[in-house]
Amino acid sequence: MQFYSAQNVNHSSHVFRPGEVLETRLAGIVANTCVGRRIGDDPPPSGPLPGGRPGRHAPLVKPKILVVDDERVIADTITEILNESGFDATPAYSGDAAIKVIQENCPDVVLTDVVMPGINGVEVAKFVADTCSNAKVLLFSGQAAISEFLSQVNELGYSFECLAKPLHPDELIEKLRALKRPTE
Repeated sequence: MQFYSAQNVNHSSHVFRPGEVLETRLAGIVANTCVGRRIGDDPPPSGPLPGGRPGRHAPLVKPKILVVDDERVIADTITEILNESGFDATPAYSGDAAIKVIQENCPDVVLTDVVMPGINGVEVAKFVADTCSNAKVLLFSGQAAISEFLSQVNELGYSFECLAKPLHPDELIEKLRALKRPTE
């Protein structure tokens, strides 16, 4: 392997014109990285553009979703699908674990199974409603007993949407994208 020092590179004087692409050969590697701008030109936009679309340099904001299910395979599978679809999803394998995560950082959405041992999904949903007022909650269950839970919750003044298991990934993603974010 041969190393080149600055002395080995031929420098030529060149007037760099606005809009011109500078292409040089440095140590056998083509460098095509500079585009000319005039001194005083405004830099390219880096924030959100008009209409709410992010600029080229703006960071993308991924909605944070907490997926809660006592069946690890279900929680992990849903989390993986959501992460591959542009969300920032994290699994929790119990109601207890979910509450700890929520206390540390309120997610944008909590997607929780209803029937779980210990702290069930409805209790998680009530905790979210009481502590993270901007977070959305979606319950899901494959059990017929969910109507009992929801009627008890409605009597206490809470209202949560419930999805039936098994969840179809496309329908879930569509539902999550349709939820309005707190900043909108």
